[in-house]
Amino acid sequence: MCCRSPLGFRVVLCLNAALAVTLSGGCDPPPRPPVAGETNDALVKELDAISAPPPEAVRGGDAAVAGAAAEQNDLPADEAANNAAGGPQPVGPQAGQRTPWEAWDAYYMAGEHIGYSHVRAESQPGGGTVLHMHDRMTLRRGEETLVNQVTHRCVQDARGRLQSFEAETHSGADVTRVEGTRSEGELRMERIRGDERSTDTIAWKEHYWGLLGVQQSLRQQPLAVGQRRRIEALLPVQYRIGRYDLRATAEVAVPMLGGQSQRLTEIHSRLQLAGGAELESYLWIDSQGHTLKAYTPAMDLTAYRTDQATATATASPTKDVLDIGTIPLTGRVPLASPEKASQVTFRLTMAAGAAVPRLEPAAGQRLQPAEDQQSLLITVRAGLDRNAPLPPVEDSDTAAGPVIDHQDPRLARMVQALEAGPERSPREKVLQATGFVHQYIRRKDLSQGFATASQVAREGQGDCTEHAVLLAAILRRMEIPTRLVAGLTYVTRDGQAVMMYHMWNVARVDEGWLPVDATLGGLAPASRIALVTTNLASGNEYECLDPIFSVIGRIELEIVSAQ
Repeated sequence: MCCRSPLGFRVVLCLNAALAVTLSGGCDPPPRPPVAGETNDALVKELDAISAPPPEAVRGGDAAVAGAAAEQNDLPADEAANNAAGGPQPVGPQAGQRTPWEAWDAYYMAGEHIGYSHVRAESQPGGGTVLHMHDRMTLRRGEETLVNQVTHRCVQDARGRLQSFEAETHSGADVTRVEGTRSEGELRMERIRGDERSTDTIAWKEHYWGLLGVQQSLRQQPLAVGQRRRIEALLPVQYRIGRYDLRATAEVAVPMLGGQSQRLTEIHSRLQLAGGAELESYLWIDSQGHTLKAYTPAMDLTAYRTDQATATATASPTKDVLDIGTIPLTGRVPLASPEKASQVTFRLTMAAGAAVPRLEPAAGQRLQPAEDQQSLLITVRAGLDRNAPLPPVEDSDTAAGPVIDHQDPRLARMVQALEAGPERSPREKVLQATGFVHQYIRRKDLSQGFATASQVAREGQGDCTEHAVLLAAILRRMEIPTRLVAGLTYVTRDGQAVMMYHMWNVARVDEGWLPVDATLGGLAPASRIALVTTNLASGNEYECLDPIFSVIGRIELEIVSAQ
């Protein structure tokens, strides 16, 4: 497994982001997800019965929902009338009570306590608020245990509009800091990672919420059954704008920690990310709009409102976080030699009849709707792709960045040694560098977060993310355009053929894009599916998350044919 290390850290990133956006953060709701702690048959029947849309909403269709939404003070009637055509327009922060408050939430994954969230709101002179947010998770990755922590300090004005924020993310030994300041219609952010700094800006609209948008919106004005609301907010961890569509579906008896139940309003939340990716979750709020429980089905993540002692109790999870990203395969499996596969056709079907995701273009990969129109055929070929539907080569494909910091002296010496000797073609250089990275990273483990190229060069350890980042830095130093690819790869785990998250590279040579995998030490085989290709110019590794949100926990995969 050490030579086929799955993209474990990508799953950790998903967990970090999913927990953050679930707590900060239409259509008829999907079937109600299971709720941890259900032990009473009568209670289960009750939950099933009342999870459907209220009868009056069913009878009235979208018009009834629009009418209910129109009764909200923060949703004008003319906007509510357009619900059927595209949902309500985004609702922004409003002036309201700014009393100090504090909340603790305990995080559970697959029924195991893995960490907590703490939010503390302080009132400021002039009516503003300062939010202090701290999230901590302890996760098992193979034989390793990784502690992830994210802290935020957010300054808001009297209307609850974001003014500035400071964030710090600790993942293993890696530390990333982000500082954001809003002015003149934009949010300017500086990302600091080691000695590297990068800046990014977002065009900021007045109706945008800050990092705790969903919770604050519901606290300002709770949703009643049949009402819905749309807000746009800055996403924690990713620091981009996401759109939440919220709908209050029913009142339900919700099992809480300790076995007791509370009757709460169930909110179905659909987070729309860039590129069409979505993340669904469920929130349960009381009459004051406090979120007392949240659940993300895709990753079996639950957050319970509780006290400090319960939330911060020692977390010692026994379940492997890598299992969350495991997708069982059906059909023609197992592959006799997955690392030598030259062509594989997969059938991707969305679970529960959801819409087929819109996958990004990728080298060596072609998509075709299946005859049933309910699934997607994905044909992957190994080797050079001269007709890859990827964007043209950009300067950032060879440039150094916060993660791919190829200006490091150690990397310069590596490249100098690789380029010594006989003249080689660009393709030969790519394959030589791929084999070199495979050998150089001797300790193939899951102990790293998302290390920079200079850190990998210094420490010589990591999983597939570190292999891909170091190879990208070496090739770019050689002035060979190189991008990173995140997706799924074929692995045999516990005797079962599955697809797991993985990262590799594509390099521009011979007028095409050549997929290579430094974790394997050579050409990337066809036994994989690309979800996103990026040059990681922003230095924000979380930009790879959106396509993964589209499929994690929501797809079924079958091998149709293989060569």
